[in-house]
Formats: sequence, structure tokens, C-alpha cells
Amino acid sequence: MPIHWNPNLSVGNDRIDNDHRHLIELINLAERALEAKNINKLSNQLAQLDHYADIHFKSEERIARAVHFPHSERMHQSHSDLTRVLQTCKHKVDNTAWSDDMAHEVLTLLRTWLIDHVIKEDLQMKPYLMKYAPSLSL
Repeated sequence: MPIHWNPNLSVGNDRIDNDHRHLIELINLAERALEAKNINKLSNQLAQLDHYADIHFKSEERIARAVHFPHSERMHQSHSDLTRVLQTCKHKVDNTAWSDDMAHEVLTLLRTWLIDHVIKEDLQMKPYLMKYAPSLSL
């Protein structure tokens, strides 16, 4: 079942919210590749997700520092950890024969990755972001 964006996921910054919407779409595309058991497409989607996440994380960290988010260093470490999880997931897809167990593990990793990132971490930044215009982008 695809993940859907809803206003409760908003951190109050247009750039970060738009990035999160795009990350959700990339995860949904990866999920469709999983459902189709298309390992080549899944690998491609994971590569796109990894690339876009890198862009997003750098932008988000710049914004966090600009709004004086006190946990920006912890955020950077978390982003590094999330990147490693995603790269491990891609490596597994690229080097493992298809199985339903592997597909379930990848889907669980992707959903957990997004939930941990957006809900558990980024929403902590919302009170700091709300002091600035939603269009703040660096």
C-alpha cells in the first residue's frame, strides 16, 4: 500500500516538505517495483532514492543550522546512519536473488527509514522552522 503525504507530516518549511513528498514518491515507486518483482527497477529506484536523499539531507542540515535547531549535529549523524541503511539495502538488492523475504525486508527498511526520518526526527525541528517564513531555503 502506498504511503500518502498528509498535513501532519509538514515541518512548516516548503523546501523540506516538498523534499519529503518526493522521497515518499520514490519509496512508493520502489514499492511498486517490489510488487512487480522487478529487481532491476527496484535497484534503479533505490539508487534514485539514495541520490535524492543526499541532496535533501544537505539542504535540510543547512536549514536546520540557519534556524538554530539545537540538534543539528545529531541530525547530521542520523542522516549518515540513514544513508548507510539505504546503501546496505541497495547492496542487498543488487547481490541477492529475489525472495519474498528479501522483498519484505526491503519494504520494511524503506518505510521505517522514512518514518524514522520524517516523523521521529524532522518534526522536532518544526517549532524552530515556524519562526521563519515557510519559503526559507538555503
